[in-house]
Amino acid sequence: MLATDFDGTLMTLGAEQAGPSLESFKEWVSDIQVNNGVWVVCTGRDYSSFRLAYPFLECPEIMPDFLITRGGRVFERNGVRFRFKALMSWRVVAKRGRASRRIKQIMGQSRRVVASGVEPIVAGEAGAGRIRLCMADADAAKRIAGRMERFQKKENLVSVCVEGDRVDVRPIAQSKGIALGELQRQLGFDATETLAVGDGSNDISMFDENLAQWTGCPQNAGHAVVQRIVQRGGHVALGKGISGTVEVLNACLLGDVSSEPVLIPTMGGGMPCTTDLLARRMTFSRIREAFLGFGVLATTLYVAYRLLAL
Repeated sequence: MLATDFDGTLMTLGAEQAGPSLESFKEWVSDIQVNNGVWVVCTGRDYSSFRLAYPFLECPEIMPDFLITRGGRVFERNGVRFRFKALMSWRVVAKRGRASRRIKQIMGQSRRVVASGVEPIVAGEAGAGRIRLCMADADAAKRIAGRMERFQKKENLVSVCVEGDRVDVRPIAQSKGIALGELQRQLGFDATETLAVGDGSNDISMFDENLAQWTGCPQNAGHAVVQRIVQRGGHVALGKGISGTVEVLNACLLGDVSSEPVLIPTMGGGMPCTTDLLARRMTFSRIREAFLGFGVLATTLYVAYRLLAL
């Protein structure tokens, strides 16, 4: 079973989209499908958006056997179109609900660790959807990240990234991983027969060791994705987009895997983030929130005044 993301992993705007890489990908997929394997596209797009975008990949000779779209909806190829798998999709929704409740619990426990002051924090923010911290030193960052990681009890529900003295904690989108697991159960595949390739944070759930023995990402993958692939001993490609995906296929299926990260570490996939920069961003954020709050209050008072005047 080959499970790939679509945007960024296959579909890009650069020169890597065309040429030998595209032809090699067609050959790999054709070979997998001929030998009773399946190709699953896991995308954050909805069904209609994917159907509109797929022709731009310029490979009409091949089509995925299964499609996992936004929210974990599962479709099976039926000729040149796809048939919605309703029962499987409802099971995915139910499992997502249970995972969501568990994620809220883990994030709540992590925020309590931040509030307890057990480790020296220079700057940071701890919200329900993301925790970003600048610690006094790298050792403190590793200790507080270790505390948060233990809350998961070997689950793969929250991403805890450590970059020097910085810690970034955020929930992992579960739709793709849960839907992929349902497909495996239905089709009789297991982790030892599955290769997962992706570049974004919503692909991390596919890299669970219970789902895919082989994992990889193209060079344009986010830092959290690269970190997860390195942890799993997967392949971090030098090429971008479909070029990197073909490199992952060659490496994993021909036995030449390299887990050396090639990206410059960044906080949240953007520009390199220093402690001073994060502190300035937080100060600006508080000022902006204060102005927004003042604006809302002024608008409310003005509306009340106009109503009373009438």
